[in-house]
Amino acid sequence: MIHDDVTIVMQGPLKNAARKIAAGLRHIEDYQKYAGHVVMSTWNHYDTKPSKRMLKRLNVKYVEDDISKYKNYYNDSNISYQIITSLNGLSLSQTKYTIKVRCDEYYTDMSKFIEVMKSSPTKLTTSNFLFVNDEWQQLHPSDHVMGGLTENIKGMFSEAFKICKKHKDRQEALMGSEIGIKGYKNGNLKSDAVSPETLLFLSFLRHKKVSINCEQSKKIMNEHCQLVELKDMGEFLCHVGCNPYTSYNYILNQTPSITSMEEL
Repeated sequence: MIHDDVTIVMQGPLKNAARKIAAGLRHIEDYQKYAGHVVMSTWNHYDTKPSKRMLKRLNVKYVEDDISKYKNYYNDSNISYQIITSLNGLSLSQTKYTIKVRCDEYYTDMSKFIEVMKSSPTKLTTSNFLFVNDEWQQLHPSDHVMGGLTENIKGMFSEAFKICKKHKDRQEALMGSEIGIKGYKNGNLKSDAVSPETLLFLSFLRHKKVSINCEQSKKIMNEHCQLVELKDMGEFLCHVGCNPYTSYNYILNQTPSITSMEEL
């Protein structure tokens, strides 16, 4: 079933670390089996780009930006680059719902994800890849595929953009206390360091004007976030750094990914 009220924004580099074409670009037609619209958002410095003929044939909207304009922005794990390409892509989304994916990753079956997203549209819907429990890190969903009402997804990235712009030239991770989040706990690092995933979710909550009380972190997660297991998204490719993940069992054995909200 094709959902005409859903846009998929593919964001990020068009080539991988080996300088080969980003894997997700080979799966545009898989996305179009489920979403009525696809947008590609990237940078303008790549020597190989999708042709106008290809974009027209596949009916894909395309936008690019100059990465050098943002070189001093706060960019822990390339967070500002993700934010900017996502916002550029979202600017071309005219549908009620938008799902953000990465150009270097793919999912061949988006039906379950869209079903879950529409079942609770005001929540942030993600996959369970690196969606961790409260003890590992508070308020830490996944950021590899993120969907919901377009106004909320756009609002999330807009709020996060403000933070990255405000903290230009910052090299190390931001602390919760530095962005107005009291009592935040990063159990993995035993500090209040805020990961990129958490920064995005905090921005989602701020856009929705949700009071952020870290003592109620599990309650907040359950009320405003939900996950879909990768095993329900067809064949997939996810990355951490340059490391590819295509096996669900391997992910569960090698990463702190939870499989349901009950595991928070």
